[in-house]
Amino acid sequence: MRILITGGAGTLGSNIASQFQKQNINFFIVDNFETGNLRNIQNIKKDFWTELDILDEKELKKVFKDFKPNCIIHSAASYKDPKNWIKDAEVNILGSIKLAELSKIYGVEKIINFQTALCYGKPKQNPIKIDHSIEPFTSYGLSKAFGENYLLQLKIPTISLRLANICSKNLAIGPIPTFYN
Repeated sequence: MRILITGGAGTLGSNIASQFQKQNINFFIVDNFETGNLRNIQNIKKDFWTELDILDEKELKKVFKDFKPNCIIHSAASYKDPKNWIKDAEVNILGSIKLAELSKIYGVEKIINFQTALCYGKPKQNPIKIDHSIEPFTSYGLSKAFGENYLLQLKIPTISLRLANICSKNLAIGPIPTFYN
């Protein structure tokens, strides 16, 4: 198994990479370090990661060609500025599309996508059931829903996990670390 982790220096990606490293699973990280942090992957050899924006199709294609992943863990996302709808759309929609198209070309066998529970908008019920309607109202929730929808249309088996709040020592932005600090 050769696993490409997008957003691998972020909270989710870095924790997954750390576990893979302990289990000697073959992985490679790409991250643009906009919300991810180099500190999160300081224990991972430089041979296993590169600074790369998933919007950079030329460099992303080179990673696919050289690393030859057969599985993608897609945790890259733009969410830093809720007022920047364009950035969220570029990364969360177009970035997911570029990733999907390269996955088709290079024979990726499966994709694990990290989505957000914000795709549900204001939930009508708790706990939220899997068939709950998708009604996002934020740039992040909307753009992640579009990206997820594109990935789920592929002929590549895709699992999308709609996470609510995550906590980790690696979490750097949002209400939880703000409160903690």
